[in-house]
Amino acid sequence: MNAKDVRKLGVKTLDGERMASFAVTLEDDSVRLLTVVEEGGRLVVDWDSYARYGTMTWDALLSEDGMDAEAVVRVFVQPGDYYNPPFDDPQVWTSFRLVSPDVNRPLYAFARTDDEMAIRMRGLVMQNGSFRQHMTLRIKRHAGLHDKMLFSVEELVAVGWVVK
Repeated sequence: MNAKDVRKLGVKTLDGERMASFAVTLEDDSVRLLTVVEEGGRLVVDWDSYARYGTMTWDALLSEDGMDAEAVVRVFVQPGDYYNPPFDDPQVWTSFRLVSPDVNRPLYAFARTDDEMAIRMRGLVMQNGSFRQHMTLRIKRHAGLHDKMLFSVEELVAVGWVVK
């Protein structure tokens, strides 16, 4: 599929790595984030981030067989406002809303409020003007009392979708 439009988003440094990001609009009007990084003195496209590669497909992770599964996923993280057992105490759990272009509904993930990872994630999301941050996370699926699509955040793998 050919690109219909390519728009430069900017050049930034994340976790000490300099990268340039572009929004690529394809012929079907879908949009992909394309990131160019330096590798071995050459500029290359980070194909895993472009493809939004995860260690498990969303279909598999969200299926009945996906219960208790862990996966590394690339998502947009936003502040969450949803709490459901076993993550129903906002004093104990921080709620994050996870959005992926590959899933037709928002998902919710939780991290212990006093955990350094949750504090860092919350800070990254809140300091961004759009209250949204690309992150690569290792998540684990749990069944909630009213929702079977709840996750715990096991690890913040990377800020952004490029994993070094």
